[in-house]
Amino acid sequence: MVAIPNKMLDMMTDYDTAREWVHKNVSAYNFGGGVNIRYVAVGNEPFLSSLNGTFLNVTLPALQNIQKALDEAGVGDTIKATVPLNADVYQSPKDTPVPSAGRFRPEISGLMTEIVQFLNQSGAPFTVNIYPGLFRKLASNAGTPLRPNQYIEIYLFSLIDEDVKSVDPGYFERHWGVMRYDGQPKYAMDPTGQGRNTALVGARGVEYLPRVWCVLNANAGNMSRLADNVGYACSNADCTSLSLGSTCNGMDPAGNASYAFNAYFQVQDQDEQACGFDGLAVRTRQDPSTGTCNFTIQLETTSAAAGRPTVLFTTALLVLVLAAMVTML
Repeated sequence: MVAIPNKMLDMMTDYDTAREWVHKNVSAYNFGGGVNIRYVAVGNEPFLSSLNGTFLNVTLPALQNIQKALDEAGVGDTIKATVPLNADVYQSPKDTPVPSAGRFRPEISGLMTEIVQFLNQSGAPFTVNIYPGLFRKLASNAGTPLRPNQYIEIYLFSLIDEDVKSVDPGYFERHWGVMRYDGQPKYAMDPTGQGRNTALVGARGVEYLPRVWCVLNANAGNMSRLADNVGYACSNADCTSLSLGSTCNGMDPAGNASYAFNAYFQVQDQDEQACGFDGLAVRTRQDPSTGTCNFTIQLETTSAAAGRPTVLFTTALLVLVLAAMVTML
């Protein structure tokens, strides 16, 4: 499954743009020995209540144009366009709070009906992200009320934390994974649905860069540019673990600065020049991780820096991090 982010849905209402997107992102990889693409996700939960209707008028036209472009490219029989939806598109009556009694939310009922009709016409699946009890349901082989005793095909995404994923819906978006960035399990989970307290098998043979971290230099004299440097680090690396309620929230200002500096240092593949910050940072071989807060080490890869996107750090989280710096100035 390849995806079109919500912010591009408006662009996809223009058919020429949609056709060009399919050419570059689907057709270019659809060849013998290429990528096995089966679906195009048009948006990601675009009807979330918290989005206040931002994408209501563009999602269906984008969906129609992408499927039309897939058909025109000659792959529409095997690659289908769908819209991954959040479970909040449903509402269940208070007196019968069960899924089978649910209806689409009143304000999107008409639009959802049109989308479902289009998906049925094109042969595409109705896609919804419903999480609780999924593995147990699959393991039972019970099917659904409409299709009992039938195999249910699912698509699981975000199995690994994604440190450059958009945080527009919230900082949690980068931490959905059941595995950390390096493929190691974050907690016990039983994929069979039997509720056993078992650990997932982590990735094997993972290679890391040397155990070197970049932290705040406690001997630095002038701290007047600390906030600016922390802001720069967090604008180009992932500092979401410092947000309220996260695993690294609650450290002192020095810890916050060290986390930010190290995050940037690792993203830059431990380049010595990436641990300067106007003399405020210093490299160390002593692991600064504490409690639940893990100061990461970058993965070893032959092309670690190639094509790495710049992280766009949201203002709200940056304010939280910088506020903690004030006491050090």
